[in-house]
Amino acid sequence: MAEILIKYTPASHPDPDTDRAGCYKAGMPVVVQKNQHVWGMRESLPRFAVFKFPDRTEAELLPYNEPQMVQDGFEEDGVTPKYVTYRVRRYQFDLPSFPQAAQDTLAATGALTFSDTGDMLEAEAMALLVDHENP
Repeated sequence: MAEILIKYTPASHPDPDTDRAGCYKAGMPVVVQKNQHVWGMRESLPRFAVFKFPDRTEAELLPYNEPQMVQDGFEEDGVTPKYVTYRVRRYQFDLPSFPQAAQDTLAATGALTFSDTGDMLEAEAMALLVDHENP
């Protein structure tokens, strides 16, 4: 089992480029941890929530923690592409599209479990995971 700390309330910045590239938005993964991780006091509502995946390993969930990168010219050698962060996370759960019961549980407890016997099926949650590189 693995868990993802997600941003529950969005952060923002007045500069649009900084806002996109440096501010976590609601539903974005912040960090992936192993099962039963002891989350800090501030890693909870109202800013954060925890998504629990009983049938996934930490390694399987780590790719969802990657930023969205774009090419921005080339390195000094003129051949090697230079990449910069376009968005702080490539993936983002579409929280407003979650079933109302799951939204209510998340708002009340700060956590959701995705499994056959959990708050929501894992397949449902993954279908609501937006890939900003392939929308």
